[in-house]
Amino acid sequence: MNVSCSSELFSHPGKLLADHLTRVARIASSELLKKPVDKICNYSIENLAIFLEFCGFCHNLGKSTTFFQRYLFAPEEEKAHLKSMPETHHGLLSAIITYYCVVQYFDDDFLAYYSFLVVKRHHGNFRNILDESRISDKEIEVLKKQVDSIDACVFDNMINSLHNRGFKGKLSAKILTDWIYSFPDVMREHRRNLRRLGKREDIIPYILLNFLFSILIDADKCEAIFSRGIERPEVGMDISIVDAYKSTFLPSKKKINILRENAYKEIMSTEINPDKRIYSINLPTGLGKTLSSLAFALKLREKVAEDYNYVPRIIYSLPFLSIIEQNAKEYEKVLNAGNLPARTNILLKHHHLTDIIYDDGESEFDTDQARFLIEGWNGEIIVTTFVQFFYTLMSNRNSTLRKFHKIAGSIILLDEIQSIPTKYWELMKELFNIFTDVFRCYIIFITATDPYIIEKEHCISLADAKKYFKNEVLDRVVLKPVLERDMDLEEFINFINFEEDKSYLFVFNTISCARKFYELLKKQVDSIEIAFLSTHVIPKERLQRIEDMKKKRYRFAVTTQLIEAGVDIDYDVVYRDFAPLDSINQTAGRCNREGEKRGEVYIVSLRDENRRYAEYVYDSVLLDITRSLFTRRKNIAEGEFVDLLEEYYMQVKNRKSFDESRKLLDAVYRLKYTSIDGTPCIADFKLIDDDLPRIDVFVETDEDGEKLWQMYEELAEIKDPLKRRIMFDSFRADFYQYIISIPATTKNLPVIYEGLGYINRAGKSDYYDSITGYICEGKVLIW
Repeated sequence: MNVSCSSELFSHPGKLLADHLTRVARIASSELLKKPVDKICNYSIENLAIFLEFCGFCHNLGKSTTFFQRYLFAPEEEKAHLKSMPETHHGLLSAIITYYCVVQYFDDDFLAYYSFLVVKRHHGNFRNILDESRISDKEIEVLKKQVDSIDACVFDNMINSLHNRGFKGKLSAKILTDWIYSFPDVMREHRRNLRRLGKREDIIPYILLNFLFSILIDADKCEAIFSRGIERPEVGMDISIVDAYKSTFLPSKKKINILRENAYKEIMSTEINPDKRIYSINLPTGLGKTLSSLAFALKLREKVAEDYNYVPRIIYSLPFLSIIEQNAKEYEKVLNAGNLPARTNILLKHHHLTDIIYDDGESEFDTDQARFLIEGWNGEIIVTTFVQFFYTLMSNRNSTLRKFHKIAGSIILLDEIQSIPTKYWELMKELFNIFTDVFRCYIIFITATDPYIIEKEHCISLADAKKYFKNEVLDRVVLKPVLERDMDLEEFINFINFEEDKSYLFVFNTISCARKFYELLKKQVDSIEIAFLSTHVIPKERLQRIEDMKKKRYRFAVTTQLIEAGVDIDYDVVYRDFAPLDSINQTAGRCNREGEKRGEVYIVSLRDENRRYAEYVYDSVLLDITRSLFTRRKNIAEGEFVDLLEEYYMQVKNRKSFDESRKLLDAVYRLKYTSIDGTPCIADFKLIDDDLPRIDVFVETDEDGEKLWQMYEELAEIKDPLKRRIMFDSFRADFYQYIISIPATTKNLPVIYEGLGYINRAGKSDYYDSITGYICEGKVLIW
């Protein structure tokens, strides 16, 4: 295709390539300069800003080819074919151009290779960087065709235009042609250096690469959607809004409320030294950790803004969806009490059931724009899951790494931190220390069971834990281990002494066990009085049952361990199948929370015909440590919990292997994002261990579900993938309220519709029980 020198090159339909490149360069560099970072890996923030300018100006120069321009303006019926052609792809060519410009300017091979990586993968996921340095003969042939197709006159005119806009690269079509032929030799030299990378055992190269990549891809997507950067709102949030909320509480002389207020005052009286960056709030269940941690974070936010002239975001992360909604509502009430709107740009929730709706009080955002803003954490207070947060720290995926840079300079609240698997403690310690040191983050651990992830001397305790754990007011619960023998479920239900005036919570280790016990229990009590919870009950019903349990509408509750952390339910008597001590302690927090009378938590050891249920789920070392601590103990008062937990975590630290952390850290040191030979890599990081292949199933339980499925089927009629995704996003959150995940190996799989299981209302009874959820056959089911 012949093009005159006056012709323009485009990045997207209706958008000039030069305009897109210029804006991405400016958005990326300005975003970096807003971070509270002086230098990383001996590179000044100013030089890194110039680096990102280069990446921004060059990241789409590969779109200058005739192949891409033809694809961009082709009729719809031709686009799919043109898009599949290797010559149309622009990532590798753009990356090679970026490398040339960066190495010419900085004379730094390491930084130049980073520019190659972030640009090459700006539309994809990171791979093992050693593999990225290999340019195949086939790729070289494609690159030559691409360069030959570029109109030199048009290209050079655009480069001159970019020079006038601040581009510092010495580049022309002729230089590019010559460079393509020599680039494979440059990569061969890099491979020799990359093989030595892991020997340094330095996490900084990983942090730097993810950080730069994150800013570039965020800026690129932002410009493509908005043609501008996103400015943060100026929000006057301080501890006064928490005090305003607290003033709405009815006066109470209950001893536990007085103790809760004392804990709040102790936390808030802590003098803040902004150079100290890791804190801990370790308090018994029911002493207001959620509110106290938010108040302290707001106080810290104000102090940091005053001392360092930047305003940190607050990122509040929790392990379970059931407490995300609960605590987000609490945050919303705090904002409202302080006369602040709980709009999305102020309070942003991000998890897989989030509504794709974004509100900043001024503009209207379509679904695509809202998705971008939510998934990019464009809010002042972010409430999100452990999955979202920790996969942002440890991932190779473009979609999760995009928000990596938003963590820099933030105040991070990690609730129920003990939920992190022990095998990752060493890994997390390294990451936490780097983020607080390099990115000036603050981390606040919030827990009733403080694990030894960070050494005590490096973590400032905001409350005297023992003072509260051992307070006579908190003699609410007695732990009663009954571990002399294992019981099957028939023996267990006969062991229980039901009392008319008490409520009962039963917590089991597997779905199968919980379901079987429910069937036994309803033979002895009215089934209307029993709540059942597991992940095989659709989220819509599960969350409603939790709300009803909070309102004490069920005298009995049968559940898996999903109820453990943070859910504000309260029962008189709890029976817990044997588990590690930290899990048992969390379960105890669902017993007699308000101290009305002394609650009882029985620990029993249940088994099926093969083995103990606990052994299906938990690490044998953790179980062994817990069992040894319970030896010869018949009754354990709440005041003894803190000493028992200290002993437990000390033994865990001494006995538990951290090989998994060390393997992943080695992958981090080597920038080994993926692996083709089965050796450990960054992509192996899994917060939840579940090697079973799974399939998502939509369960049509009611009329609303029926309408949602009809809407889902109608998506097939929308041919344009972008329009189809936007339409799905408009009802996505409601749709996922009917989705459960089941083992793909179950014997009674439902109809599979385009990879998604489907159960309609008419045939529901064959697959789904309205109380206990999906009727799986053939496996011991966990959670």
